[in-house]
Amino acid sequence: MIRFLPLAALLVALLPALAMAVDCRRLREVSPDTELRTCPAKKVLELALRGSDPGVVLVEGRKRLDAALGGDLGQRPLRLTGIAPDWRVGVLLAEEAIPPALPAGVEVRAVPARTVAALGFRGRWSTVRYAERHQALRRDLQKAGIGAIGSPWLVRYPRFLLPEVLQRSEVMVEVRP
Repeated sequence: MIRFLPLAALLVALLPALAMAVDCRRLREVSPDTELRTCPAKKVLELALRGSDPGVVLVEGRKRLDAALGGDLGQRPLRLTGIAPDWRVGVLLAEEAIPPALPAGVEVRAVPARTVAALGFRGRWSTVRYAERHQALRRDLQKAGIGAIGSPWLVRYPRFLLPEVLQRSEVMVEVRP
């Protein structure tokens, strides 16, 4: 039984990546850390929050979105966009999962189909680490001659059974196809 624990931990760590693969299709690798993906049109349930620490903003955002969904947020990955102190926290949902009545401050936003670049990383993160990963993503895109469109965003894939050093996150930005 104990010899299967590492395999179980690996599967738990990979589940968010598998879920992301269903949402967006991988196009090609830009560098060992960065890849391009094509993403279909979707709906995002999102709210605006203010705060200097993105980690605190994500925790508060998770609580408020979970309440808006009647406690049905589960392990869905959250998307954090913006620059301190103004953030937007969102979660991707199927159209039928969006409740008919939403609390004040929570809105549904349509996201068109697009091509994105993603740079994944594991471990503890902070505002400084996010900025470093964003710069690394921009460098990879610049070397490949790919132009970014708009502001980057952070996607965290929280797994409650994994220690924070094994948690997976990605910095993403829309790019010209």
